[in-house]
Amino acid sequence: MDYLQRIEHNKKSIIDKDFLDLSEQNIKQFILDAKTKYFYFKKDGVNVACGKELDNNNGKFDIEMFACKKLAEYGHEVYLLPENYAVDAANKIKVHGDTITDDRTLELKHTPSNIQSNYRKAKHQATDVFIHVQDDISKKDAIDQIKRAIRSMKQNNKSDINFAGNVYLYFERMDMLSLLDFDKNGNYKNISPRKNRASEKTKA
Repeated sequence: MDYLQRIEHNKKSIIDKDFLDLSEQNIKQFILDAKTKYFYFKKDGVNVACGKELDNNNGKFDIEMFACKKLAEYGHEVYLLPENYAVDAANKIKVHGDTITDDRTLELKHTPSNIQSNYRKAKHQATDVFIHVQDDISKKDAIDQIKRAIRSMKQNNKSDINFAGNVYLYFERMDMLSLLDFDKNGNYKNISPRKNRASEKTKA
């Protein structure tokens, strides 16, 4: 199978439901299928779905690769997935996150400042969230925005939302990655990110 055939193969979505509608077993199966049924190539330590590099409107691919490379530098196994959608009437609906990272679904968000909105959107697409913060926002302010998003989601949804998952906050101006582990009720604890491979190489 040549590269163009691999791209065509990757355009066939392996899932047709909104992420929030998936059971735990469905999610496990999706992760297995995403890693084994798509074709990938290796770039900068990241497993990139064939054809993904062609989807670079407004620098989208470059932005996503920046986040993926940052995760890979910290020792995470990252699969950057194809851009697949489910179609509901005239609407294109993204049905899963951007990556499989350490065998978990993860949505990438790139924002100057609106962390609250980006977190809320991301939780409809994946278990874990990576938010690339460009503005000079403190870690405390970023966490406060996530807390507000959780409170808002609790108030506006009749069914219970499981907030369990990791939130990666990358602060561009400080070149700092923070990792928060949230439980199903929206409480969190800080976790130390893995060692940065790039830093290890620099020191060697």
